[in-house]
Amino acid sequence: MMYQVSPDSASPAVELVAAPPHPLIALAISSLLIMITLVTLRKLARRFWPDREVGIQPSVFTARDVLIVFGLLILGQVAVSMLWQPAAAQEGAPRPISALLLAALSLVYIAMAALTTSLHRLHCIQKQRSESFLVAKGTRVRQAIAYGILALVCFLPAHFGVAIVWELVLTGLEVPFEPQESVARIKEAIRDKNWAQLAPLIFVATIVAPISEEVMFRGLLFRVLLDRGGFFMAAIISSALFTLMHDSIASWGPLMVLGMLLAWVYHRSGSLLASIALHFAFNTAMITAIISLHFIMEGN
Repeated sequence: MMYQVSPDSASPAVELVAAPPHPLIALAISSLLIMITLVTLRKLARRFWPDREVGIQPSVFTARDVLIVFGLLILGQVAVSMLWQPAAAQEGAPRPISALLLAALSLVYIAMAALTTSLHRLHCIQKQRSESFLVAKGTRVRQAIAYGILALVCFLPAHFGVAIVWELVLTGLEVPFEPQESVARIKEAIRDKNWAQLAPLIFVATIVAPISEEVMFRGLLFRVLLDRGGFFMAAIISSALFTLMHDSIASWGPLMVLGMLLAWVYHRSGSLLASIALHFAFNTAMITAIISLHFIMEGN
């Protein structure tokens, strides 16, 4: 079993906005929400980058780099999953994410992100290229961060719309709607007021996951694919792999769309920092929604 430390999830959106009873009404509402996102994202991009169509330079990475990093990532996750043996868990019972497991998973992601940045630096030295891995030339750090956060604001209507449609699809296929392991653990920690468990979960979800996942999936994989097949092929493949690394089918639909947006933001701005800021803001918003829903339901 693979474990994911990032709470990229559709569950808060679905809990906040239940799907209308009639599928056609749900599709109409979802289409409207997605259209709002597309229009506002386009205007936002023109506002920030009026003279830039593609901000990403040809990648210094190779296909071998992708195989090394993602091969080690998968091996690391498998190793952690196999070595982790919860002593107190009974067969068939929910298996909580322990502090040790969370630390091990975090180290795997941090190590792969560090390996990716090291490979980038090595290739730049070998090819005598001078480029920042995080921020495009001529772009200010503050500008990249602001673009990523505002892109999330534009994306929220589409997130709700896609979450509604995905819930209808899963319901039609009779697939159980189960949240990610990390989301379930966050909810349990909030319910039990276990702040010692909640604090590291939030730290990993808002700091470790956005940085490491963007470095690997957008900074490495997307850039290599972009050089070989263009934006749509690169965005679809990198987003699909990003989605499959998460352990809940209930989140796959919205996560695929989120992955496409992260790739587009990176491609449009040329700054990986923009997609990191978007990813950070998204995870923070989802955790805030989970916490808010808990206290609202507790109050009722």
